Amino acid sequence: MTETVLPSSIRTDGIASKDTVNTVSTSSSAMSPPVFPTHIEPFKWAELGFVWQGQVELTRFPRVAAEVIPPHDHQQIALDCKLYMDDRRIAWLDATMSATFPLTCQRCLHQLDFVLDTHVHLALFTEEEYSDRLGREKDEVDYVILSEAQIAHGAEVLDVLNLLEDEILLLLPLSPKHDDCELAVASVGDDLLSSNGQVVEEKRNPFDVLAGLKLK
Repeated sequence: MTETVLPSSIRTDGIASKDTVNTVSTSSSAMSPPVFPTHIEPFKWAELGFVWQGQVELTRFPRVAAEVIPPHDHQQIALDCKLYMDDRRIAWLDATMSATFPLTCQRCLHQLDFVLDTHVHLALFTEEEYSDRLGREKDEVDYVILSEAQIAHGAEVLDVLNLLEDEILLLLPLSPKHDDCELAVASVGDDLLSSNGQVVEEKRNPFDVLAGLKLK
């Protein structure tokens, strides 16, 4: 079921309610909800000026978590996020994310700490034609055409964390490796297997080779 959010008042779980304190405001005294909302209405919230700052559990980014060494229970991403509308009626998503992810080095199989420190600045549109509002900036800034899969049931309700997760995945190394480490090998029978499962040819003593020739 999709959560419907009204711009008049927003609860900490992202669901609108007239009985709760408005946490979306352009005022500097506005308070951020303690838990990042699951679904938001990006264009309505941009109109009001949504601001959120805090820690988000890594488990809310399942595709990223799949690349990170467990356990994930206490791993978090520091997030500073805001939505706003400029004078051209363009909705913008600004987000700064930072974290340290323990990844597995594909060479030595030991832990490699990947430092995430990135800033996302995206213009949001529902149709490609609307991106023409960017004018000369169109080739200089990043923008996203929200697909039907991202916009739930035509209600313009968006999972922002899913969008931010896409940005993180673009930054993760495809094959993380330390700058200087040795290839992990393990002995299996008479063969040596490398970390990628290939047989490593064992270096033979040259004197053993000569000894074999003398016996022939």
